[in-house]
Amino acid sequence: MQELIHLRSESGKTFDLGGNKRALELSSGIVHYKDNYADASEAWKDIDTTIVNGHVDKAPYILTINYDNLSITFKDKRTGNETILELAGIPPGRLKKVAPSVQGNTATMAEVLNGLDIKIVASDTQVRFQRIIKNANVPKRVDFAVWGDTSRIKYHANDSAGKKLKVSATISGNTIVEDIVAANLTSAVYPLTIDPILTVYPDAHVESTSVDGYMNYRNNGSTWNTLHTATAGNEDLFDSTVFLYIMADRDASGTLYNTIYRTFLLFDTSSIGGAATIDSATLAIYGNTKSNSSGWSLASNIYSSSPASNTALALEDYDQVGETAFATAIAYADWATGGYNTFTLNASGIAAIDKTGISKFSHRFVKDADNDAPSGGGGGSFSDYLSYASEKGAGFRPTLTVVYSTAASNFFAFF
Repeated sequence: MQELIHLRSESGKTFDLGGNKRALELSSGIVHYKDNYADASEAWKDIDTTIVNGHVDKAPYILTINYDNLSITFKDKRTGNETILELAGIPPGRLKKVAPSVQGNTATMAEVLNGLDIKIVASDTQVRFQRIIKNANVPKRVDFAVWGDTSRIKYHANDSAGKKLKVSATISGNTIVEDIVAANLTSAVYPLTIDPILTVYPDAHVESTSVDGYMNYRNNGSTWNTLHTATAGNEDLFDSTVFLYIMADRDASGTLYNTIYRTFLLFDTSSIGGAATIDSATLAIYGNTKSNSSGWSLASNIYSSSPASNTALALEDYDQVGETAFATAIAYADWATGGYNTFTLNASGIAAIDKTGISKFSHRFVKDADNDAPSGGGGGSFSDYLSYASEKGAGFRPTLTVVYSTAASNFFAFF
């Protein structure tokens, strides 16, 4: 199987299978880059985020790491915008200078403070400046000095069980103050990971890019119907982190509910073409962790979505999801962590594939789609799945695989 290099795109590869057959592999994220995005004739190149001498340049950005002062310089090749982040201090201690240990796309400075590691992680479209907090005695607040473009900085934190933690972050002048909201730490499992994330955003042309991400609506102590029918999210919204998330929980009384999270998955399937006939399709999501309590084992499935934008999510998209199941649900017990969970799309799911545009899906609990309040369990019952988004990179991205035929031959497309 030989790749047809001249048919590469930012998110796809085309392979010659012989006999007038081709295989088109597309991702919901970027898989290729250019050094000069203004040059239409420049060939798309494979991304390689291996850190070499504190440097990454085989990507849609240039990353330079200064290990002496724990800073990074991040330059977007498409826009030319540059951001510099420097770890200015963690009250009350002074950081130690530690030689980095570099493995592939990750540079680790261990024990810069007792119980604290620093990691710089480069992926296809983003760089994460991570703090690994190993115990409760390590300060959670940190100050970053920042220069240049701050518009692409986002923040994320989770504990070692995969639970997402709420981050407080403020920018004043050239200083970012980042902290974990104290209320999140009561049941957190150490070590904790917290990071500002710098992201390259692709051209927001709707025919060439797509998005994945998640959001929630929270109203503690409300009915399930209130959470299900909310017209907009009101708390978390992430469409540029390495994770996807669905979660629901019950309040302390054991009779009412607190929140529902929903995941959105969009794929650019326009290359299939309107004349093609789709024979079958699967949608696979790579599971990271799952957890539940008090007998809550909620199954999940794939449904439609219709966010206002094809390239970014908004809290107003929370209710832009369908209720028709696009596959056979996967039970909690069968949900894989450390591997792909594959949904085989039914006739409704196949009909939702846009052969000339963007195909839009959501991943949700069956109980959410059916507006069927979970029963059983006591106060604080919950169920959640933490999965990988396209930002995680090759081998982990959500993947839509479409088998289709034309009048001439059969083709296989992987998204």
